[in-house]
Amino acid sequence: MRVLEGSRVLDVGCGPATDTIPLAKLTGAWGRVVGVDQDAAMIDQANSRALQNGVSKWCEHRVADSASLPLDDGSFDAVRAERLFQHLKNPAPTLREMIRVTRAGGYIVVLDTDYTTVSVAVDEHELERRFARVTVEHSVNNGYAARELPLLFQNHDLDEIDVEVMPFLYTAYALARELGRFEETEQLALETGAFNQQELEQWRASCERAVESGGFLVQMNVVIVSGRKE
Repeated sequence: MRVLEGSRVLDVGCGPATDTIPLAKLTGAWGRVVGVDQDAAMIDQANSRALQNGVSKWCEHRVADSASLPLDDGSFDAVRAERLFQHLKNPAPTLREMIRVTRAGGYIVVLDTDYTTVSVAVDEHELERRFARVTVEHSVNNGYAARELPLLFQNHDLDEIDVEVMPFLYTAYALARELGRFEETEQLALETGAFNQQELEQWRASCERAVESGGFLVQMNVVIVSGRKE
């Protein structure tokens, strides 16, 4: 994002100020950081945390719809969204708004999880592929969003488009089940008919065998795409 002291930065889908506070420390009091989120409880928490961290004078948070930002054209040097597009069935209006509020020559950066790359190292290969498909198509609104980011940026005439892919992995089964939301995905697999009860038990047993052998691994990619507004 090329954030410097004095930069004006927007975080779309900011949650409880996880990233706006560190950004505010980068921009300093001469800069401006704004976070927007549709969840009012998150915004209340974000503003409280900004106050506690001593950055509230130049770091604010507002309730807003990402597809209709209550912000002026060209008012930010950089705009970001992290793990937001996976929740949007149609992310194009949000990207258009992000571009609109970025100044000419400013940067737009979007990071998201590519759920199409989910892979679990178990011996039940067919069940694993079914589990992965449920993850892509049912666990979030748009499991394909990350891999479509480069084309989305190109279609919106952004310059200097750069794509980075970062691996994300778990080798601890309990952690994978918790952070990877295995329980939720398994329930979705039953509801959608991807697994029956017997297959679910086979799937869990295969995960446990992988753990016992020391070969358990879950991997997926995170995609980061940046572009410059002409």
